[in-house]
Amino acid sequence: MRVSSRTLYQVRGYQPEDGADMANPFQDKFLKAGLATKKQVHKAKIEQNRKQKKQRRNPGSDPVDKAIELALQRQKEQSRQSNMQRDQAAREKAVAAQVKQLVATNRLEVGKGDIAFHFSDSNKIKKMYFPKAVIDKLSNGTLGIVKVDGKYEIVPGETAGKIRDRHPQALLVLNERQELDPNDPYAEFPIPDDYEW
Repeated sequence: MRVSSRTLYQVRGYQPEDGADMANPFQDKFLKAGLATKKQVHKAKIEQNRKQKKQRRNPGSDPVDKAIELALQRQKEQSRQSNMQRDQAAREKAVAAQVKQLVATNRLEVGKGDIAFHFSDSNKIKKMYFPKAVIDKLSNGTLGIVKVDGKYEIVPGETAGKIRDRHPQALLVLNERQELDPNDPYAEFPIPDDYEW
């Protein structure tokens, strides 16, 4: 049960003057004793209200409040970073799924050949055997080699370009297409890219 200040004054036998502030009995005593005027009491009351409003507006002045606010900021920063990491992982997973789908729908079965084609994968030289027609297409950029789930796949050049845009590490071979100059007198004599000894 909440007891008002007027009730407490009546229980103690104190009756403040009409218009006197019920919250501060010292102000009433100063007024009765003639030590303060009503104007000074009113001014003190306004100043006290300003301080209380300022404390309500600026709760960070207390060291405990500052510590709580700092802990909340740390928690927000940690949750923001974990959200960024989770979003990055989701994006990477989506890109990997897109690459797998592109390879699954566009891979070419070229069969085994008798000519070796060399390419690099993670600073290691790899060798695969293909027919001559496939090696020519790999050399001129019509076909490309991608690595998905540890397997090497042959895909058309356009698909390899899409994979390069999404996940460059998956693309191992995609040579630039060379446009032939119609005025070149040596256009009929292409330079071989690998010599058989």
